[in-house]
Amino acid sequence: MARPRITGGGWTASAASPTTFSATHLPELSFRDISPGALDATLAQVARTDLSLLDIHVPSYRHRFSPARVASLLRAAARLAPAELSLVVWGMGDQDRPAAVEMPCFHRATSLRLGGWWLAMALPEQQGQGAVFPVLERLSIDAWCFDFGDLIPRCPRLRQLEVTRAHGIGAVTVRSPTIESLHVDGLPLRGMGIDVVAPRPVSLHVDALPSEVKGFVGAEHEVDLLKLILRCAPMLKVMTLTLSDEVSPCIAGCVEIYRVLKAHHSVKWCFNWQPQ
Repeated sequence: MARPRITGGGWTASAASPTTFSATHLPELSFRDISPGALDATLAQVARTDLSLLDIHVPSYRHRFSPARVASLLRAAARLAPAELSLVVWGMGDQDRPAAVEMPCFHRATSLRLGGWWLAMALPEQQGQGAVFPVLERLSIDAWCFDFGDLIPRCPRLRQLEVTRAHGIGAVTVRSPTIESLHVDGLPLRGMGIDVVAPRPVSLHVDALPSEVKGFVGAEHEVDLLKLILRCAPMLKVMTLTLSDEVSPCIAGCVEIYRVLKAHHSVKWCFNWQPQ
């Protein structure tokens, strides 16, 4: 049997079977290590449609959620219209081909955390202004695949964005009139660019995996990019730079790149040049 625990006006479930309880009228609900069936049954009992908090944390491998069930869970959460939503589950998609899960509109959510392994976010077709998260200010996404260019315009009030372990997302492109902070963690820099366009300075933090960058020619903007990566990625440990075979490592830009790398003692780096 589930053991409800009332804490500070909220309710926490931490069992693997459905329960009938009056706590479904409370403004805050949290679920821990609960089976998908029990979770569905419990949410179906919730009468409120203006929750302050809905917190679902089931990252255990023994409670895996199919893409269809995750989509159903998101729809159930959208019906409850939480101001703050945290949803962390273990999906049943494939690492190489994450399963698409349609994201409904959360019209009251100001804070959203999504964690799901092998899942890909599919946004609905735009209607009107197309804002899936019209009042969202804080967004944290862990291990989901998604398209920056499609998602960010759907969050017209977004101020803080955190993305971790989201492989296969391509370029990090954030174009927002409200963004203030961008934290990118655990992404490979190979083949990935970072493009942030905002009307005011943005706090940028990047923690990168071992990185290999090919085709450097020593241009000024490349030196600036290298400095940005090293400054914003304190967890970067290994970097390999390969010069374009059309340039000499003796040109001023390449000498500057060498000097920048040498100044960062915590990064193990390799500077390659393979002339034609």
